[in-house]
Amino acid sequence: MSQKISKILVAIDGSQPSISAAYQALEIAKQNNSEITALYISFIPLSLRFKSRDILDAAHQSDVEELTRWLEDIRKESENSNILFKIEAIETTSSTVKAIIDYAEKNTIDLIVIGHKGRSKIERAMLGSVASGVVNNARCSVMVVR
Repeated sequence: MSQKISKILVAIDGSQPSISAAYQALEIAKQNNSEITALYISFIPLSLRFKSRDILDAAHQSDVEELTRWLEDIRKESENSNILFKIEAIETTSSTVKAIIDYAEKNTIDLIVIGHKGRSKIERAMLGSVASGVVNNARCSVMVVR
């Protein structure tokens, strides 16, 4: 990677590979004086979109709180290293892959760091479908962490 890496996006789902990806993103950020955004995608099936907004907001708040707990040590280490570390949780009714790629493009991300497998049983059986989709469709560089 010879290009300047100023913005790193790390996809987080709470799995060990995603937490490892966050630590790897932090090391890259330290070397490049980059900022990091940890992104959690909450998939909301279309059928649930018609539920009360209060229910969806409560679920979103719960996601953010859980995400913050998963990343507390990384947040502290980034703070100690003067690395800007943001946490984002967004909802999608489409695909997680599309949400990650759209976020990266809208925010001019230079590098996406993602774990090789996610939390679902299907994703643990092979290279995660989300990781594979991001690798195959992202316009920026992607690092898959084992």
